[in-house]
Parts: sequence; C-alpha cells; structure tokens
Amino acid sequence: MSALENPVLGTLAPNFSLQDQSGAVRNLYHALRQKSVFLFFYPYDQSPSCTKQLCTINNELTLFQKDNLVAWGINNASAESHKLFADTRRLNLPLLSDEGYEVSRKYDSLFSFGPIKVIRRTVVGISRDRKITFYAHGDMSLKDVLNQLI
Repeated sequence: MSALENPVLGTLAPNFSLQDQSGAVRNLYHALRQKSVFLFFYPYDQSPSCTKQLCTINNELTLFQKDNLVAWGINNASAESHKLFADTRRLNLPLLSDEGYEVSRKYDSLFSFGPIKVIRRTVVGISRDRKITFYAHGDMSLKDVLNQLI
C-alpha cells in the first residue's frame, strides 16, 4: 500500500503489524475489532520532549479507558530501546518498532534531511470501522485529541 498523501478523514487506514517493547506483534486491524486506536508517531525514545509527550499520554489513558480506545506509540527504535524507555518511565502503552519506516511512510509521518530520515510527530485516530477519524502533525496529548473530537 502506498503512502497517504495528506490523509483524508473517513478513508481506510492502512493495516500493519509491528513488534512492541515486549516482543508481541501488534496488528492494527486485529486491535480495531475491540477498540479504536490512536497512533502517536514520535521521533526518539528518551528525548525530553518525546518523554513528556508519551508520559502525558500514558497518564491520560486511564481517563479514557471507558471510551473504548487504545494508544500506541510508534518510531523507528528497536524493541529493546522501547523496553528500556517504557521501563524507565513506567509506560503502559505499547511502543511499536517501525525500524524500516514502512508504517511511518504509509501515514505520511516521515521526512528527510538528505540521507537522514526523521519521524515527524503525528497523531492518527482510527475508528473500529478502520477509518481515519483524526489526523494532525505536532505534539498533542490524548486529551487534546479527544477534546477536538467532541
């Protein structure tokens, strides 16, 4: 499947399977059978701004569990890097490894500085019917996203 160019709300979200920090493989369409999914693409594990963003999302998850949703963090770091990050910061959300940038590319969350690729902060909301319900670039918390949807 090709990259989404400026993903359009209401379009079908590309499916993917990625490994999380515990070694489990997470498949988007499988997860959508149970809950809506929010993808939080972020550049780096352990950087100050990414740590703040992921810790905020982690803390907000309990506030929105009744809303039948799950949040996944995604970047190109290894599962081992994600495990260290999650353990150090006591993160309960899955952190998925997109080491080949395939998923980041599909969701238009990748940009390059010459040969250097960087994942751009991007938030994607996907409903249980597999459609994109929210899409934005930038540093947003789960609460900010859900407030925009209400």
